[in-house]
Amino acid sequence: MWGSKVGNRRERDRLVHLLQLTGDELALDVGCGRGLILHGMAKRLRTGKAVGVDIWNARDVSGNDPTVTKRNAAAEGVADRIGWFARVVGLRTVTGPAVNHPQHVKMPGGVQMHDVVQYYTGFGTREWSRLDRDPWGRLEFVVNWHYINHYLPTTGHILDNGAGPGKYAMKLAEKGLRVTLADLTPKLVEIARQKADEFGLSHQFVGFHVANACDLSLFDDEAFDAALMLGPLYHLQQADERERAVQELYRVTKPGGHVFVAFRSRLNHTLTSLLHPEHWQPNNTLDEINRFLETGVFNHRDSGRFTGAYFFEIEAIKPFMEANGFASIDLIGSTNIGVALNEAHWQYWWEKGEADKLEQLLIQTARDPYVLGMSSHLLYIGSKRTSL
Repeated sequence: MWGSKVGNRRERDRLVHLLQLTGDELALDVGCGRGLILHGMAKRLRTGKAVGVDIWNARDVSGNDPTVTKRNAAAEGVADRIGWFARVVGLRTVTGPAVNHPQHVKMPGGVQMHDVVQYYTGFGTREWSRLDRDPWGRLEFVVNWHYINHYLPTTGHILDNGAGPGKYAMKLAEKGLRVTLADLTPKLVEIARQKADEFGLSHQFVGFHVANACDLSLFDDEAFDAALMLGPLYHLQQADERERAVQELYRVTKPGGHVFVAFRSRLNHTLTSLLHPEHWQPNNTLDEINRFLETGVFNHRDSGRFTGAYFFEIEAIKPFMEANGFASIDLIGSTNIGVALNEAHWQYWWEKGEADKLEQLLIQTARDPYVLGMSSHLLYIGSKRTSL
């Protein structure tokens, strides 16, 4: 019986994944029965709703009744995401209350979720190459991976939450770790699946999921030996959303498991805005820059640009994570003093044959607490405490 239930749910999750739900849809399951597929879809929905339609004829299937479907929804923790049930009687349909389904799901700060998804969808394969195509992207990846690799377990099941096209996930898989990948943008999840096939690493992946970091209900409590969250906090502008994402990370990680969480630096973006104000509108006036420095919220004025962002104050990062159940181990400046080097500087050291030595130097300076603020990206490393 246990094997049958687990097998059914795994097959259900595989089928639902093919729908590539982003979380804001109105999803319909015609002939939903006791709700296996219906509830699987509901697990992927954050602000959308799942709707079930059936005749619920007990003569066809024992125990086939809408009350059973509702009870199963509650058991799977998705009752609040079921919009309504409809019972078909002959040629008539008897329905429950209507659904108030939003046409657009808003992210905190007035930015719409589809804007963020659209940004990364448009980036596509360029998001895969972002960490290779220039010295600063490569530095971010090299520094992050150096410290992630140091703290990873030698075996186990790792969650890469907000994985994008899977750059770090492939490194995890190469180490022989079992990997579950999740991201908000369906196109990036599909690129990750293709990359796993391309590199012959598909067998290391437990699953590829479209999911919002604020709602990881498709994963069980304490399911992962370690977890990465390198990106979701960039786009959560409200405090309760950021707390929810970190609390979900806490929930799905095993006690003592290490977590690796990326942040953006408020001071760095202030400096960037001062240096290139027209590139980062509306931060092209000092009044706007002062407002940003106070709030950390940034919404790009130009469509199609990096937007819906939140930048942390350095001194707030560790207390924020510790308040949500993690013991701090380290805080790393992923690009640290490397952000001060321009292309000519990088080219100079490359031509001298010392590019690798430069990377090693910047890996060491990444831990210097006095230069964290100038780093564009930061990597928090912590472990889950046994109690909040």
